[in-house]
Amino acid sequence: MRATVSVLHGRPNEFHVLLVEDDTVLARLIEQGLTEDGYHVEVAHSFAGGYRRAMMSGLHAIILDVSLPDRSGIELAQVLRAQGVDLPILMLTSLGDAAAIVAALDSGADDYVVKPVPLAVLGARLRALHRRWDRPTEAPIRVGSLMLEPSRLVAKRGDIEIDLTPTQARILETLMVNTGNVLTRSQIAHRLHDDDTEEPLSNVIDVHIRALRSKVDDPFGSNSIETVRGLGYRLRRA
Repeated sequence: MRATVSVLHGRPNEFHVLLVEDDTVLARLIEQGLTEDGYHVEVAHSFAGGYRRAMMSGLHAIILDVSLPDRSGIELAQVLRAQGVDLPILMLTSLGDAAAIVAALDSGADDYVVKPVPLAVLGARLRALHRRWDRPTEAPIRVGSLMLEPSRLVAKRGDIEIDLTPTQARILETLMVNTGNVLTRSQIAHRLHDDDTEEPLSNVIDVHIRALRSKVDDPFGSNSIETVRGLGYRLRRA
């Protein structure tokens, strides 16, 4: 299912967030902080509860803890993506090592924060995810047989539509408007994150690129997204 997102400006107002966190004290603190910042927050404390609410309409983003009592948040993100839920997912992890972060992003999350996280940073990450959604209608971008409709989060090869997450669409757009040019991981990261957020680890960009290739290249026998060893990535016409 594709989420319907209202166009919001300024304060979040009717931006509905699902928080899935089993630590009731932490969940309450996050809920209070985000509510004071103008978000509408719903809370679930388990995999089962989070899944039930995420499958309903009316949400704009999901904050998902990795450690849940019944099944892991990583599994929940995988299940939601498999069910076609393409809402932005922000993963909370208590492990700051690269392997844990990569595992979270491999599950389908768009971004991550490491606990304990200041509420100001969490809010900044949510705003960054929101801006990836809150975009005016844009003309499609076409490179060779590949077309992207940024405002719909949809790519196409021929008549086949390919659903993308907000992060995947943003990366693909960046590559397409710079076709033929090599972009470093840092340049791609800068496109994803604004000045009020931390720049992600370089291997986090690699995870997103791998996921993007699995959608727009591999099923079609294409190799349009190229790795330029030691430098970064480049899109070629294919």
